[in-house]
Amino acid sequence: MKRSAVICVVAVVLLGLGGVGQARIRRRPFVAGLPVGPFIAMSIEPSGIDLGDVGRSGPDSLSGRLTAHIVANCPYHVEASFAPFTGKGGSILPEHTSVVINGRNVAVGGAPVSVTSSSKPTPVKGVDVRVDLKVAVDRAFQYRAGTYEGTVTFTIMPGP
Repeated sequence: MKRSAVICVVAVVLLGLGGVGQARIRRRPFVAGLPVGPFIAMSIEPSGIDLGDVGRSGPDSLSGRLTAHIVANCPYHVEASFAPFTGKGGSILPEHTSVVINGRNVAVGGAPVSVTSSSKPTPVKGVDVRVDLKVAVDRAFQYRAGTYEGTVTFTIMPGP
């Protein structure tokens, strides 16, 4: 008798837990594969670009193009900033470097500027945003010859 009472209690507990699980599923529906909260993702291609050579005579304008692929289920805003060029010969002073991204001047080492924004979510497959980059170095003759690298930092955030 004791044994059948224990089995009944265990069966009731298991059935009761099963009912609780079902109740939660009905109250909080979940669709597999869809994010629940705001979701923003961005990838940049290519991961690096070679802008070429700067001559010693004066400001040469060098340009390159990147593509930002954005997927978002909410409005988004993308900003870009540029860190000074550095190399084995030292750093190129920010005041000797001018950077323009999508037609907007970017203060080297300064505050970021807006690259793009949207008041709506992207389509499911996302969108490609062209990023045109132009760089000019003034007084290049003051710096040692060599390879210098700069970094463009893209920041994506929710909101238009």
